[in-house]
Amino acid sequence: MRNEITGRDQSGNSQTNLYVRNEEGYWALLERVAILYPEVEEKSPVEQGAVRKSYDQITGERIEEGDRVRLRIVQSFSEAGFRALAKEAKKELPLLLRPLIRTSFIEWGIGQVAPNRVETIMDAQTGDLIFRRLYRKNGKPLYEEQGWLRVDDLPEEAYAVPEGVKHVRAKTRSEARRLEEKARAAETKAAKKK
Repeated sequence: MRNEITGRDQSGNSQTNLYVRNEEGYWALLERVAILYPEVEEKSPVEQGAVRKSYDQITGERIEEGDRVRLRIVQSFSEAGFRALAKEAKKELPLLLRPLIRTSFIEWGIGQVAPNRVETIMDAQTGDLIFRRLYRKNGKPLYEEQGWLRVDDLPEEAYAVPEGVKHVRAKTRSEARRLEEKARAAETKAAKKK
């Protein structure tokens, strides 16, 4: 399986990340390095970000296009759910900083960096992801993920990790995330120097 994720920042610049799942596991592919994410979840996983909360509004519909049936699932926060998310994030702040930071500022910050609405389109027969789009609170796109299916005409090597890159096998998922962020930052810095 191949997974290509394109993210956009607020200035409109996009970054594309490529991931491959093969018999060894889930790989993050970069120009000079490939990082293997371990399959086993850590005993006490640490979430990225302050608060994780599930969406409180979910809608779904079936879309028929000829002989194909697709599922469209939209998950979002209501206004009350979004405010509750901001209040939970404020509780994560150190006690001495809480009086200095307003909840409205936290709401604004979460609205800029966290997905407020997720739209997912899947194939109804196979359950394969066609695409998933995440949007900010103001409706602007945050990032998009497209599912890639194996093409039977291509050889197995097309889905393998390239030989010319350094293979890094992280011990934990958090270590793999940290290594990937560090490697992507180094690649971005090297690309700007060119």
